[in-house]
Amino acid sequence: MSISHSRLLTRNFLLLLGATLALFASMQALMPTIPLYILKLGTSPQWLGLVIALFSLASVATRPLVGKLIDTWGRLVILRASGLVFLLALVFYLLSLNIPLFLLARAVHGIGFGGYIVAASALAVDMTPEARKGEALGLFNMGSRLPFLFAPAIGSYMLRLGGFSSAFILSIFMAAVCLFSGMVLEDPSRAYQLSASGPDGYKALLRRPAVISALITSSCVGIAFGVMLAFLPIMTTVKGMTGAGWLFTAFAVGNNGALFAAGWLSDRLGQRLLIVPGLFLAAVGLLALGWGQGEGSLLLAACILGLGVGAIQVLANALVVEGIALTDRGKALSLYTATWDLAIAVGATLFGYLFASDVIYLFWVTGLLCLLGIPLYLVQATVSGSRQPYLL
Repeated sequence: MSISHSRLLTRNFLLLLGATLALFASMQALMPTIPLYILKLGTSPQWLGLVIALFSLASVATRPLVGKLIDTWGRLVILRASGLVFLLALVFYLLSLNIPLFLLARAVHGIGFGGYIVAASALAVDMTPEARKGEALGLFNMGSRLPFLFAPAIGSYMLRLGGFSSAFILSIFMAAVCLFSGMVLEDPSRAYQLSASGPDGYKALLRRPAVISALITSSCVGIAFGVMLAFLPIMTTVKGMTGAGWLFTAFAVGNNGALFAAGWLSDRLGQRLLIVPGLFLAAVGLLALGWGQGEGSLLLAACILGLGVGAIQVLANALVVEGIALTDRGKALSLYTATWDLAIAVGATLFGYLFASDVIYLFWVTGLLCLLGIPLYLVQATVSGSRQPYLL
């Protein structure tokens, strides 16, 4: 039975969204488990950060190659291959009885994740009408954030219930759901043919004003996001709170709300009109976390930070593919996702090393960085000669 084009797009997008949600749930369910498992294998706590960062480093290092392969071999080939690599890496976790084997599995896991997220982002753009790309990318990015509300808690429960094996098996099951969804996904744009190489290489893409704008804004907010992930629990102890759990929840609420709202608004107002408010919200949230006292004010600050981070994430994602040929979207999205992940790593490591002696000062510094991102973005956009509006 034939399926109409619009029906095919809807079915595929839901499958893609479900696969992405399952992949991130699989990854985030292991957040409470990985540090404890590394210590069990015999390494010292000082090495925890490096071992955990290996995932991001492997993912970022493979993005340039992945971007080219997506534009030459096709989205679905790389999506399915990456989903399989992601699943096999989790199986390797179970078999890793020493640190060298675990490091290898960790690197393979990062490679699988890096390939999947670029291919899935390109598919989300391909299967969506031009007038609704912001809304589609907002929903797609929600697939990476919604599991944050429940996956770590479920992973902790499985760890307590059945130990490390149970936690890893849960993660393997969710990765298998992701892989199955990817296998039944159909190509929504069979009419196009990807060429051996697109008209633009990475150097040409880096000369595009929209790409530079996306990389500037995502770098500022990505660093702030990395600082929050690594140091929010420490800041709560400094502020006299019992834990950071509710602050992460408040952040996730604001973040998911912004992912949808910013995408919907960007289709009607344009990305450039909303980027400055997004950077401003991120800066306000960070500065308020540093200055705030009392649980109520800190919860509000975390929610505001979530709004700013979510807005910039979807706006920069949509901006980086603006006017990009179909045969170059993989490379453009690989640049964006690699910049985002690298910025998170820089925030958690370099900024933490430089400023973590006073964690409140650290949040102020990253808040000022997001404020600095506003004139940087405006100057870059002005010099590039864009005639789009920038402020409300």
